[in-house]
Amino acid sequence: MKNKLKILTMVLLSTIIFMPVVCNALDPDATPSPTPEVTPTPSPSPSPTPSATPEVVLSSDNYLKSLSVDGFTLNETFSKTTTKYTLTVPSSTTKIVVKAEANDSEKATVSGIGTVTLYSGSSTIVKVSVKAEDSSIKTYTIEVKKEESNLNLQTLKIKGQTLNETFDPEKLEYTMDVEYDIETIAITASAADSKATVTTTGGTVLKVGENIVTVVVKDSYGNKKTYTITVTRKDEEEEQTTTTSTSEETSKEVTDTLTNDKENPIKYVLVTIASLLLITIGGLGIYFYIKTSDPAKKQKKLEKKRQKLLEKANKLNVSNEVKESPLVEVEDKEEIIDSKEDINDQDTLEFQQPTRTSRMARHDDNVLKGIEDLFEDK
Repeated sequence: MKNKLKILTMVLLSTIIFMPVVCNALDPDATPSPTPEVTPTPSPSPSPTPSATPEVVLSSDNYLKSLSVDGFTLNETFSKTTTKYTLTVPSSTTKIVVKAEANDSEKATVSGIGTVTLYSGSSTIVKVSVKAEDSSIKTYTIEVKKEESNLNLQTLKIKGQTLNETFDPEKLEYTMDVEYDIETIAITASAADSKATVTTTGGTVLKVGENIVTVVVKDSYGNKKTYTITVTRKDEEEEQTTTTSTSEETSKEVTDTLTNDKENPIKYVLVTIASLLLITIGGLGIYFYIKTSDPAKKQKKLEKKRQKLLEKANKLNVSNEVKESPLVEVEDKEEIIDSKEDINDQDTLEFQQPTRTSRMARHDDNVLKGIEDLFEDK
């Protein structure tokens, strides 16, 4: 079977291959069909190579050429490589004007310049940015600090009165109590800053009850600090009640002191003994003072001295004038006896008796004592 298929296949192929040859042989006059011409395809011309576009280099200069604040000077010297600066302005400053110029003024741009409002706090950060052509950015900063004004009081006093609280420059509120008869107060206050001004309001007319007195410290920039004193004036009845209470408290303190002394036996005994000694000494002093100042007793003492003198005068045959005189008085500069020899030679001794005057008893005592001493020497 397979062989037959092979033979059949060979026959078909032979037929197909030799069919034209057989046809030409049968019709020799037949013109063979011309062979179609093949049109050659032109080869494509090569496209020209485009020329290379030159690469554009963008500027990266993002530095500042200058940086300043109108009306002020930066604390640091400007340099394009330094990006941080500080500036100090008065505490009353609310706005500043920032100026800056880019190093590459044609291609770089600057932002953050112009008028800047300052914060109410102690410092404000101002940022100035420079954007180069290649979009790179550099930022400069200025820290603006406000000066701190010293608005404190250095002293706060009220003439003749005392605040209830101890004065402290940082403390702003105080109280004070005055009696009913105080109708006005005088406040003396001074500022810590010599350039600041101090203004006091109130206190000239005090009403019964609370009165508000203010002391305002103001600097040259207009900044203020206010101290307040609440003055309470007592009414008339309250003053009387306070006086009575004070007396009662004083009496109670004395009583308590005595009670405490009694509770300590040793201390109580010592105080008692000391008191008795003082009373005794005082009594003796009074007694002797009265005794020595009694005219009758003093006169009696003088009479005794006179009698003694008379006895001695009789022994020396002194004149009877001494006997008749109740009291002998002589002048300080008078000589009673010239010398001891004159006494021996004279039968009688003459005394000079001046007119009696109202002289002090102390002078009489001195005279009598002098005469007595003279006779004792004899």
